[in-house]
Amino acid sequence: MNRIFTAIADLASRRPRALAVAATLVIILALLGYRALHLPSLPNDVRDTAAAAIPMQINPRPLPVIRPSNGSRLPIDCDASTHAREPEPEAIARRDEALARMLDAIAAELAGSAAVRDRALGLYIQLMNGAGKVQAQFAQENPQCDQDPSCGAREDAAVAQARAPTLDALATLATASNDADAYGLAFLACPARDDARLSGACAQLSARQWAQIEPQNALPWLFVAGEAAHAAQAPLVAEALYRASQATRSDSHWSVFAKVLDAAALRGQSVDLRNDVAMAAMGMALATRFAQMQPVLAYCTADALTDPNRHQTCDALAHLLTERSDTAVSLLVGTRMAERLGWSRGRVEQLEELRDAYLQIGSDRYGTDPASCTALEQRRGWIAQTLSHGEIAAAQSAIADSGQTAAQWASRRRAAVHPQQSAEVTPAAGTAPPPP
Repeated sequence: MNRIFTAIADLASRRPRALAVAATLVIILALLGYRALHLPSLPNDVRDTAAAAIPMQINPRPLPVIRPSNGSRLPIDCDASTHAREPEPEAIARRDEALARMLDAIAAELAGSAAVRDRALGLYIQLMNGAGKVQAQFAQENPQCDQDPSCGAREDAAVAQARAPTLDALATLATASNDADAYGLAFLACPARDDARLSGACAQLSARQWAQIEPQNALPWLFVAGEAAHAAQAPLVAEALYRASQATRSDSHWSVFAKVLDAAALRGQSVDLRNDVAMAAMGMALATRFAQMQPVLAYCTADALTDPNRHQTCDALAHLLTERSDTAVSLLVGTRMAERLGWSRGRVEQLEELRDAYLQIGSDRYGTDPASCTALEQRRGWIAQTLSHGEIAAAQSAIADSGQTAAQWASRRRAAVHPQQSAEVTPAAGTAPPPP
């Protein structure tokens, strides 16, 4: 599974991630044994919001390629109740190969579907799985590359060349269809409009066309706003953010990836393999592009909010991001905006508690290698909930099922991050302890 996640993380690291790294990619990758990520140089508001989620260094350089650290995932075979104390290269290689074969089988299964969204997902799996294979082969053929910085460019070129036909097929499928899932998936898989690597059928995709296909989804409008901000077209930024504020939801289309977990090819397979496929599906979702939130925060500055019309748009955006979105990134940004907009302290604290509760739940689910099949199935169930309903809805469901409050989950997160501050806070009388 290492090479698949390395490919996923490598693709993700070459795109502007901003808050997405702090809120999600860190949880799914860094806590699984990968070395820490660094955020690129960001506006103060973005930096402050990310720091509130996960304390980490701010580094002005681009995000590095993520490589597995020594002693990352153990080659656990829970069905046989064998748990290696140290990683075994042969066992890890077998697990990698089994995962790659299964992803190939799932992609082939989806390719035969009549549904455009399924065929698009199959191509996306081929895209990611193929990148992992190329990187594995490159590493095998170039063992000296750990000490040779120039190898990175050659590896990038090899991966790009291998990905090009599949990416072009995915974008072509999307342009020939009005299916929102397929179009959104292709758009999020392709390079950004200002990326020099944009070419082929990907160049035919646009955020505005996606917004026309799916006008009640705020996400494509946020991409329109980001492109307009990059081109310094302030009126178009304002128009796009207004359209986003009027949308009924912000949908990242992660639900497409839930289909992977229900593939017929997975039936009867081991718990370990089903868990690896679930983790790969979650990683693939995280490897898609996130909308840049800098234009939202720049538009909704404290000074700008004195304008009644802008205040109304920003207030609607804050409600959208905190109440009708599916990613933790949106919750982080929406909470920051709620403070600027002067929402009640009680409401802001509720949002902060939900944010910290989500981070603690994610840490619990991903933070350690489970020692039982039951734990693996619980992790797989969490991933299924997250992909099907979004990160925030999954967290709310987990909180409700736990019998604990968001505040209690949040207190665990805060105690881990700021133990001295948490020790100074006396729990309210009668408050049940948070779950172990």
